[in-house]
Amino acid sequence: MRNEEPVKWPRAMLALLIATAFLEGSGYSFRILGLRVRSVQVLAALFLGVLGLLSLTGKWRWRRSPFDYWLLVFLAVNGIAVFNSRWKARSLKIFFLLVSLALLYWLVFQLHRSAGDVLLSVSVFLAAGLAQVLFGLYQVLAGMANHYRGWSLPIGHMGLAHREFINSVWGRPYGTQVEPDFYGAICMALALMFLVLYFSGKNKMRRWLLAGALLSLLGLYFSFVRAAWLVFLLAVPLLALGRMKLAFFRFTWASALFIAGCSFGLYFFAATAFPSIRQICDTRFAQSSALAGNEVRRAPVGGAVSASQEPVAPAVAAKSTMGIRGKPAWKYDTTLINGQNIRLILMRQSLRTWGENPVFGNGPGSFAFSSWRSQLGEAGAWRMVAENRFPPTDPSMIFTLLEDSGLVGLLLFLAMAVKFLLLIYRRISGAGSASAPLAFALGVGLAALMLTFVLTSGLWLPLTWVLLGLSVASLERFPSVGETSPQTRAEGDHAHRH
Repeated sequence: MRNEEPVKWPRAMLALLIATAFLEGSGYSFRILGLRVRSVQVLAALFLGVLGLLSLTGKWRWRRSPFDYWLLVFLAVNGIAVFNSRWKARSLKIFFLLVSLALLYWLVFQLHRSAGDVLLSVSVFLAAGLAQVLFGLYQVLAGMANHYRGWSLPIGHMGLAHREFINSVWGRPYGTQVEPDFYGAICMALALMFLVLYFSGKNKMRRWLLAGALLSLLGLYFSFVRAAWLVFLLAVPLLALGRMKLAFFRFTWASALFIAGCSFGLYFFAATAFPSIRQICDTRFAQSSALAGNEVRRAPVGGAVSASQEPVAPAVAAKSTMGIRGKPAWKYDTTLINGQNIRLILMRQSLRTWGENPVFGNGPGSFAFSSWRSQLGEAGAWRMVAENRFPPTDPSMIFTLLEDSGLVGLLLFLAMAVKFLLLIYRRISGAGSASAPLAFALGVGLAALMLTFVLTSGLWLPLTWVLLGLSVASLERFPSVGETSPQTRAEGDHAHRH
């Protein structure tokens, strides 16, 4: 396959985009007109402008990706849904965020022009991901050292010693993310990618791949993110099925059983041997509930709840279970399956509000207004908007899409997910080249990350879209993965004759 541009500077763009995609927190972003702009989005806009100028001079040629038309239709549906929004300013912000994320995917895909580009990108992604894992583990240890030794170690932009939240001296890692849930999902995806590469072929880097997998699993455990835990335990036996179709993949049922057994064994050992870990499990996974009905609100303390009272954020409510004059305030249940689980309550809110505009939804970011309205009423919701309060988000991306862009938007998203999985299966199944393991590892990591969207909002992460662009590019740019295109065969024949 011919390269149409010098090799070095597109690869430098790729390395910068991938590395900065992991920098998600408030310390690596700024706000323009109330919209948070990440550093990777600034780089993407700059690089798109440079490539646009080069394309006008004929020094750069754009290529079509398999998801271009799908994403255009998805964005169009969200654009239509903006007109249904009660809070149009926020819907426009989220819509522009979606547009920037789609452009980020497209840019990453465009910058991959050869197998060498993909090899470099995978190396940078794994190295930056491992740095993310190590930073989160450092936060855990620093939080413990600060408590036991009275030190003041820096622990990241979000702070860490959430002793009130988890009733433990162990810190909860964020890495560079705005939420620990994202850190756990990233650790899970990286662990699967490292495992796939470890069990594929005879790689000289196998010992380092194993070390990366073990460190990622350690970060996954200390994230205490149940969605990521469940997806990992679901993915492990599914990987064993890949052995039936992929000749290079040596992951067996015995491997899956060993990993699952070790995971459960170490969990129960740690929870038994370390009281602080036991406290985390007891507090986060088995807390009693005193919610009234389906609303997330402050329980009455010495009287009825007035309209001027603000809603209590779940994290704040968990930190203190005592109300005014020592009387008990409400708690929320964090068990996985329970009628009063805070996640399920918020999902039901989205489902009820979706009924107002079931076809095209209520507009991107509409959950913020509907959540405030369900707690405080119409006037209270507009008061929160006027006070520029931080808007709440739905904990499930699936329900977010359903409320934001309706049934049409959700079906489009699910169709793109199925198309991505079919693309991986058709182009990697039966491939025996050295490039296939990389493409398979990227696909497994992204598919697992997407599966956590049932209980996370990771679709808004630029990292997700960078990984999508890298994964699709790995399937398109390796001529030996899947069927060889007519253009590639013609170029190969021409090279052979000359």
